[in-house]
Amino acid sequence: MGRRRGVTLVGPVVLSVALLVVSGVAAPALREIAHAPPVSGGPAPAVTASTLHGGPVRPTFDSGLRPAVGGEGRVLTTTSDPAAVPNAGLRLNVTDFASTPLPPNSAYQLGVEEVIGAYEAVFGLFENPSTAAVPFFSVFTNLTDQNVHLAYWPGLTLIPGESYDFQLVRTNGTNWTLTVDGALFAGNRSAGVFDFGAASATWLASIGFSQVALFPATPFLPAVVTVPLAMAVLAAGGWYLPNVATTTFTGAPSAQWGVEGRLQHPTLAPGELETGSQIANVTNGTALWTGGPVPVRVGASCASAQVVGTVPVGVTVIVTSVGGAPLPGVTVYLHDAQHGQFTPASTMTNGTGGGTTLFLTPNVSATLSDPVTAQVTLFGYVGRAVVAIELTPPAQVFLAAAPSSPVLAPGGQVELAFRAQDGSGATVAGAFVAFSASGNAALAPPAGVTDGSGRVTVNITAGPSTTPFTLTATVTGVGKWGSTQVVVTVRAAHAHPNPLAPLAPYLFLIGVALVVAFAVYLRSRRRRPVPAMALKEYARRPEPAGPLTPVAPGPADPGSVSRTPPSGGSP
Repeated sequence: MGRRRGVTLVGPVVLSVALLVVSGVAAPALREIAHAPPVSGGPAPAVTASTLHGGPVRPTFDSGLRPAVGGEGRVLTTTSDPAAVPNAGLRLNVTDFASTPLPPNSAYQLGVEEVIGAYEAVFGLFENPSTAAVPFFSVFTNLTDQNVHLAYWPGLTLIPGESYDFQLVRTNGTNWTLTVDGALFAGNRSAGVFDFGAASATWLASIGFSQVALFPATPFLPAVVTVPLAMAVLAAGGWYLPNVATTTFTGAPSAQWGVEGRLQHPTLAPGELETGSQIANVTNGTALWTGGPVPVRVGASCASAQVVGTVPVGVTVIVTSVGGAPLPGVTVYLHDAQHGQFTPASTMTNGTGGGTTLFLTPNVSATLSDPVTAQVTLFGYVGRAVVAIELTPPAQVFLAAAPSSPVLAPGGQVELAFRAQDGSGATVAGAFVAFSASGNAALAPPAGVTDGSGRVTVNITAGPSTTPFTLTATVTGVGKWGSTQVVVTVRAAHAHPNPLAPLAPYLFLIGVALVVAFAVYLRSRRRRPVPAMALKEYARRPEPAGPLTPVAPGPADPGSVSRTPPSGGSP
C-alpha cells in the first residue's frame, strides 16, 4: 500500500525511556513547555512542565516549544474538516525508511495523535541511535501531561520501503484497540488495548499527524519520508479522509524540513505526504490537500487472451489521472473469478504509472471466460479495471502406483513407484509430481519429475503406530493436472510364544511319516500266519503228475506217520 518517490529512509519514531535505559545511551536532556489541549472542547488545563528522558514526545498543536538544551524540529499536519468528528477510530499508514544511523543522543518520532476523553493517544514509529525503527503506542493524560501507557513492538520486523497500517478503533465500551496490519499491537491486550473512558473523539483540533526530530546540537533531518496516509478517521460510513489538511513547522529553524501533499505534487494520493530535507519548505498554514477521494483511470491487459489452465501469464496494469497523467507509487491489487494465484498479489506502479504481476491461471474442466479485476486500493483513490481471459482445460495425467496396496510394519519403509500416462495411455514425461501423506508418515523426496518412461518414485516411512495413512500424489506441472491416492496399511508382526513354532512344518512331515509307518504295521498284523509244520509238510509232497482233481474231504490229518514201529509192537 506504500508509495515512495525519491530516496526513502527507514524508521518509525517514538522516544522510549525504557529503550534508552536498556541500551545505555544517554537521553537528550530536553525540556518542553506543553500546553495541554482542552478535553472535549473544555477549557485548557494549567500549563505544566515535562522533562524528556527518552520517552515518547507528546506532540503539540501550538508554537509554544522552547527547548532548553539542544534542538528539535516538528512538522504538524492538522485538519479543519468538521466531518472528522465525532469519530470512533484513527488511522495512519507509514513507510519504513531506509536505515540511517542517527547522531548520538538523538531520536526521531513519526506518528498520529488524537485526544480521546481525558487522554491523548499517540502511535507510530520511533528510532534512536541504538534502536532500529520500532512501532510504539503511547497515551498521555491531559490532567498532568504524564505518560500513562507506553508499549513498543520490537518483535515486528519492519522492512525498508514497506508500509504499515496503524488503526486505533473503539472495540468495546470505552476500550480502544490498536492494530498494525490487522494484528493486535505487540500481540497482547495489555499493550494494544487502553480504556480511554470515552466512546468517541470529539475535539477536531486534536487530530493531527506529526514528525519530531530531537538532537543535542547537530540537526537530524531525514532526506525523504513517505506517508501514504497521514490520517483518516472512522465515521458512521467507514474510514473517512478529511477533505482538507494544512501544515505547520515548529522548532529550531536549522532543523526545518520540507513537506508536500497532493496540492504541491499531483502524483501524490489524497491524504499522502512526503517530507524531508530534499523536499521544498512551505510556509506555516499551507494547504496540503483539499477535497475527498479522487477518481483515477485503471487499465489492465494480459500477455495472452487465451491460456491453458495452470499456465502462468503476465498481467500489466497502468494507473493515470482522469486527465491521463501517469500516477507512480499506486498499489493495485488483482483477483479473478476462478480463484487463480497472482504473484505478487499486488503491484506498485512505476514512474510511468505501470506495473506487472504474474497470474498463475486456475485449473478448469471446461473452456470458460475468467474476468481479472485490477483494483486501486490506495486510500483516497477510486478506480478499477476488468479484463477477461479465456481459459481452456489442461491435460489430465493419470498416475498408477506400484505396489497399489502397500503394507508396512510400524517404522517400516517401502518405495512406491508411480507411472504417468495421458488419457490415451501414452507415457507422460517431465510431469512435476508432489507427494503428501496423512498422519505422521515421512516421505522422501517430497516431489519429483517423471522420467522418460513416465516413472517417478517416493520412499515412504511409516510412523510408530498401526494407523493406516493415505499417500497423495498430485501433478502440478504447467498445463497438466492429475491426482491419485494410495492407502498404506500398517500392520504389526505377530509374535510366536512357542519356540518350536518355526519347526512346525518339519514336525508335520515327521508326523505324517509316523502315521504311514504305523498304518503299514497294522496291515501286516491283520494277515493270518501259516503254521510252520504245515509249511514243512507241504514242502515234502511231490507235485502231482496230472491235472489236479478234487479230493473228497477225509478225516483230519493225524499228523506225520512214523515209519519206525513202536517198541513192543508188530507190523
